[in-house]
Amino acid sequence: PAQPRLLLDYALRAGHAGLARSCLAHLGEDTRDMDLALRTCLDHGRTEIVREALEVMWKARSGGQSE
Repeated sequence: PAQPRLLLDYALRAGHAGLARSCLAHLGEDTRDMDLALRTCLDHGRTEIVREALEVMWKARSGGQSE
């Protein structure tokens, strides 16, 4: 199986937004990987999932306290 971070890079380069979203969901609470994922999204012009990446990162960093 591929690591979500590497698969995310591929998905963004190839334009597979659905796969990229799935990879973001699997990054979970690893905020270091989330920072890299967000940078990858911006570098590849995938602004449609930047908001989702920020939400996932915010939830991970806040510990899900808002739920």
